[in-house]
Amino acid sequence: MLDFKSFIQNLGAILNALTPKITVPFASAAWILLYVHTRGRFPLPPSVVVAALIVGVLCTCLALTSLAASLWTATRSLRDDCSRMLFRRRDKKRIEAELEFLTPDERGILAYLLAKQQKMFEVLPDGEKAATLISKGFVMYAARQPLALHRDICVVVPDHVWEVLVKHRAKFPYQAPNPEIHPWRTHWMAR
Repeated sequence: MLDFKSFIQNLGAILNALTPKITVPFASAAWILLYVHTRGRFPLPPSVVVAALIVGVLCTCLALTSLAASLWTATRSLRDDCSRMLFRRRDKKRIEAELEFLTPDERGILAYLLAKQQKMFEVLPDGEKAATLISKGFVMYAARQPLALHRDICVVVPDHVWEVLVKHRAKFPYQAPNPEIHPWRTHWMAR
């Protein structure tokens, strides 16, 4: 007697075992058998024709499904590159639109970075005056080091944001104060 419950539980393992190396030859054999039968060269009993049709359809569907899955896997890097490119493009437009709404402190930090050609700098874990730039996505934590608890943390201007900032460099004039300080630092007495 067929145990339907165990068959359903093992269906996933059965379908995984039916790789294209197995399904393509079975599908080919079934379709060739059906072709020979329909041309009248080799008459087959109706039960064999039905079995060949079922095997042909099932194995063809499994082969096409595994072909689609392998194509999906093979194009993963291309899909990742496309999604990354679309994200950067949208983020560039967003950053460009937000340039009009920056505060004077944020403009001073970006002007300093552009004047010094500096894409990476260190802040305390709270972000200091650059916290709003971090939250807006103008700068982000450098992924090369783990976040520290009581030490400075490196933040970096992403490349696509840097391109937008360089394009709009004229909006960020920099006048160096007499004792030149980092504009993102918060004085220890102001904490």
